[in-house]
Amino acid sequence: MRTEASAEVAELWSSDVTDSFLIIACDGIFEEISNKQAAALARAAFQKYGVDDVGSVAKSIIEWVMLKGGT
Repeated sequence: MRTEASAEVAELWSSDVTDSFLIIACDGIFEEISNKQAAALARAAFQKYGVDDVGSVAKSIIEWVMLKGGT
């Protein structure tokens, strides 16, 4: 059996952008934390781990969500 996936693609542009990253995550993340919380967590993790260690940044967000009871 072959299953095909589809993706929704949107092009976004804003002159009011203040952050320099984009968080792409499943709804399970955003059921537990808000967009602003996710951005704050990412910003703090980037300061701790550096801009080249996105794996540690992602792991930090996931660990925070798991501590809050997310699955």
